[in-house]
Amino acid sequence: HEFHGLKYHGFLKKTTCWTELDIQNKGIKNFSPHLWELRHLTALYLNNNKISRLPPEICQLQNLVHLDLSNNKLRSLPVELGDMLKLHDLLLTNNSIRILPYELGRLFQLTKLELEGNPLTPEL
Repeated sequence: HEFHGLKYHGFLKKTTCWTELDIQNKGIKNFSPHLWELRHLTALYLNNNKISRLPPEICQLQNLVHLDLSNNKLRSLPVELGDMLKLHDLLLTNNSIRILPYELGRLFQLTKLELEGNPLTPEL
């Protein structure tokens, strides 16, 4: 099996208690489905990659407090992002996001939302 290009034998079993995962600057375009099994994560750094789509499964990471997706190629965000109620920091600078889902309004714990460098529509 592979996890973001890393071969593992029981690797996931050893990582399920990680609280922080830093996979920035790796050229990542897609996500391994095994990422969603890391339920203890509180911080996920995916900035400076080539991610064009954030899958709805991201909402399985219910303990995330910090999510950095800056400097990617995101065009939209899944509505399920609004279910990540523990999020404090959502960093989305320098993507291609035009519209934010209304569901982000449910993120009452959010203290930092960075959107600079996105072609957001004026209706926002």
